[in-house]
Amino acid sequence: QEQNTALKNIKKGDFFKRLIKGQPTNVVYVKDYYDRELKAFWCYPYDDVNNGRFIKANTLVHVNFIF
Repeated sequence: QEQNTALKNIKKGDFFKRLIKGQPTNVVYVKDYYDRELKAFWCYPYDDVNNGRFIKANTLVHVNFIF
């Protein structure tokens, strides 16, 4: 079942979609390492490893979708 959860609650390597105004985007991200100084996880689009960003640990994300 599809659901929303905080980014910190999913495992490294898991897929997720970012939420914009409560709706999931079309881009599928992969969760990577945690940066303690920024208090954020490095995440990158599934199809573009070189185009990543840091996303705060408490950010709500969309998980358990069919990919």
